[in-house]
Amino acid sequence: MLQRITFTVLFLLGFGIVLSAQTISLNEVAQLEKTITQNPADSETRLKLISYYQQGKTLAAKKSLQKHRVGLIQNNPQTSNYTFFGIWMSENKNNPEYFELKNEWLKQLAKFKTDSKVRLNAGDFLTLAEPLLAEKIFREGETIDPDFFWFPLRLIEIYNSKYEDLKSKGEINEETVKEDDVKPILEKIVAETQSGLKALETADEATKNENERKFLAMQATKSLELGDSKTAYQAAHKLHKNLVETKPQVYLYEYFCIVESVKGRAALMDGNLDEAKVHLFEPIKASQSIGTLPPIIDIRFIEELLIKEGAENILKYLQLCEKLNLEDDDKKIIKKWENLLLKGRIPNFSEYRNTIENILIL
Repeated sequence: MLQRITFTVLFLLGFGIVLSAQTISLNEVAQLEKTITQNPADSETRLKLISYYQQGKTLAAKKSLQKHRVGLIQNNPQTSNYTFFGIWMSENKNNPEYFELKNEWLKQLAKFKTDSKVRLNAGDFLTLAEPLLAEKIFREGETIDPDFFWFPLRLIEIYNSKYEDLKSKGEINEETVKEDDVKPILEKIVAETQSGLKALETADEATKNENERKFLAMQATKSLELGDSKTAYQAAHKLHKNLVETKPQVYLYEYFCIVESVKGRAALMDGNLDEAKVHLFEPIKASQSIGTLPPIIDIRFIEELLIKEGAENILKYLQLCEKLNLEDDDKKIIKKWENLLLKGRIPNFSEYRNTIENILIL
């Protein structure tokens, strides 16, 4: 009986990848190898082989895997969205296999200097291991092809990762957010949102609408972190306009929460407490009207409002949150917050998982 091995086949569909479990025999592997030898540019066949060899534990399997990784870069550098290269991006940059793949990408970059898809793929491969080099590649891309919105989008991801790393280390708070090591990162993010929005002017309507939301959400939230309430509010207003014009809106609830959060915090920043309170409750109303979605809480917003006016409205807000579609653990957390507020104590709002901070991922 022929040995059969389960493996995952990667099928490229537009800008995504569908994973489906398949089985393949050793005879079929041999046939696939023969096919790829005859036609090295057959990316579908090579992806099947890559997926097969990924399951192998032997040295021979690892060598075959590396051979086909290299072959894919050499023969298909323009393939739309090399998401499947994510299996390599986390590799240690001191690994010889990583260096071989990196050098192949740099060769392709030198060969296709003005090809934005090749540049995007090369930068994507390098982003985790060598973000400074990836940043350089993307910035050069913006100069070569200013209408390719993926370059500013990738740069925002790189800069936001730096920002989040600093924040996770406790180096960002109300007193230090404008210090020299942090402010330039936020300014770069906001600048890239402008570049991205301009690049989208030449995109088709569907592409423009989807990616405009990403740029505007980041522009609104990061402008707020810079203390620029005017730019933040304007970006939130444009984002709201985008949402109103998009159907079905149920899938855009997270963006709607960002809009109301930014407008509320901007109002607080400008000393307009009554307007801020209105924006606090709007996501609750929206959730109730489209199927009691779980609340998405902006921790900074409720903390700032708590400092400004006390616990009364925060308690009302939390009581409404309790009535929405919450998991039992989240209900317990919110109930605990209510009890602490009633005792005059400040809860640890970071306990809750479904927050604005956690959904701001491009």
